[in-house]
Amino acid sequence: IRKYDGVYDDGWNATRKARHRRLVESGIVDKDWALPDDEAVSPWDDEPHKQWQAHRMAVYAAMVEQMDVGVGRIVAALRETRRLENTLLIFLSDNGASCEGHLNNTIERTGAPWRSSVIPNRTRDGRPVVPGDFPGRPLGPDDTYGSYGLPWASVSNPPFRRHKSWVHEGGIAAPMIAHWPRGIKRRGGLCRSPAHVIDLMPTFLDVAGAENPRGEKTAPGSAVVTLPSRG
Repeated sequence: IRKYDGVYDDGWNATRKARHRRLVESGIVDKDWALPDDEAVSPWDDEPHKQWQAHRMAVYAAMVEQMDVGVGRIVAALRETRRLENTLLIFLSDNGASCEGHLNNTIERTGAPWRSSVIPNRTRDGRPVVPGDFPGRPLGPDDTYGSYGLPWASVSNPPFRRHKSWVHEGGIAAPMIAHWPRGIKRRGGLCRSPAHVIDLMPTFLDVAGAENPRGEKTAPGSAVVTLPSRG
């Protein structure tokens, strides 16, 4: 977490614009896709707890980095066992960024009391868990159940509008990475064709040359990405 101290001190408005600019410069996002206003996000200048909010995002960034480290361990194990070249790896999220923050134990986007069965009452060693984000309280330890809130969720979604819980592109669209050196010829390429998570199962069955659990063969062309035949 300390690694990200100060990284988000400019706030969500400036960070969102900077991310959009990098996406355009890298060629991932079309330069004609303007960054829409997010009417649900208050200006950073009006935020009374700037330092804590920047810390909130830093904790989230540290968590994402640890997830990345975990993926790296899987990749390293596949490389060590000489299976990386012929393993299809798919990475994506289930929806756009989650705006389901629980500031002061309330649902941030509605102000309603936060109630959720997913928050454990106690840590593994019996300490009570705080079920909410409270300005001034450090996040990160295992006795806090934190979130990064609606404004930072907007930072995760450029150039799309809104976030999870809405059917705008920011809520339903997510990038996907497919890695399979032996099977995907266009390495490092960008595929702009839309796909759906329901395509994944037929894709995996097609790649493995298997039949689905009902015994029905997959239909040609049902794959998310165009794959060569087996072998």
